[in-house]
Amino acid sequence: MMVYTGYYAKMKKYKELDLVPVSIAYGTPMWYDGETCFEVAPPRKLLVKYKEGAINRNEYAKEYKDFLKTVKWSEVIEKLYTISDRYNESDLVLVCFEKSGDFCHRHLLAEYLTKNGLKVEECEV
Repeated sequence: MMVYTGYYAKMKKYKELDLVPVSIAYGTPMWYDGETCFEVAPPRKLLVKYKEGAINRNEYAKEYKDFLKTVKWSEVIEKLYTISDRYNESDLVLVCFEKSGDFCHRHLLAEYLTKNGLKVEECEV
């Protein structure tokens, strides 16, 4: 199983590539009816602080990385493999809202997962 990251606006392209989208954002679009992995979504309090300007990008990144240290990774990895298996061992794309070049928690997540043995790349389609 390969794991990629991407964003909701490219859902059609991901499906054309037979990638299984997995939302990693709490505020999924109303039309989204796919798989989810909210266990790695940033805590709402953190999002609010960042969006209201109470913290900057560096502070957000630090707090999100600290949050990732509390995640039960064996359960998350098992969940991702279960989703992949449900779709004939398909590759996954972890999706949220921000465009590829924009600051986003999914890039921090990809970095964290890659450092911990699960290679994750941005899907550039």
